Amino acid sequence: MLMSFQNPDGGFGESTLSYLDDGHRGRGTSTPTQTAWVLEFLCEMGLRDAHGVSKAVNYLLETWSGSESWRDDSVVGTGHPGILYVEYPVYPKVFPVMALANYLNPR
Repeated sequence: MLMSFQNPDGGFGESTLSYLDDGHRGRGTSTPTQTAWVLEFLCEMGLRDAHGVSKAVNYLLETWSGSESWRDDSVVGTGHPGILYVEYPVYPKVFPVMALANYLNPR
């Protein structure tokens, strides 16, 4: 089920529209942060070889910008749906690194 939300570019995303319409849950433009969260989950569940995992890894590698790490202009934090959303600029700098490290070095 989770992999059915993977975008053609290999990434995963979601928008704040999911708070207003259940049809948007798990759907949206790919972001490094949300792709990293899915990759981290799959690795923790021992699913490194699952279909689509290599596409998620490739998405993270292809969207990495050496000078800025990853860029993610999405809103990933919610204070009050429909009223207050929070941007966490450190998320795309930390979560992709953690997910790729977990992918490359299984525990």
